[in-house]
Amino acid sequence: MTTELPQKHVTLSAGCAMYFATDLQHGKQGLIKRADEALYRAKRAGRNRVMCEERPAKHA
Repeated sequence: MTTELPQKHVTLSAGCAMYFATDLQHGKQGLIKRADEALYRAKRAGRNRVMCEERPAKHA
């Protein structure tokens, strides 16, 4: 099927963050803030990508 409509190019940038039981003091707002920071890192890195929060590993 062909159409006469102009073609559009769509990109997606997303940020993700993980919520742990130890995050209770920061609540939902902390989770949203970390995901938002990851989103803007994805956009600065060239867009059209997914970035997750960078959290240091905890030692056992």
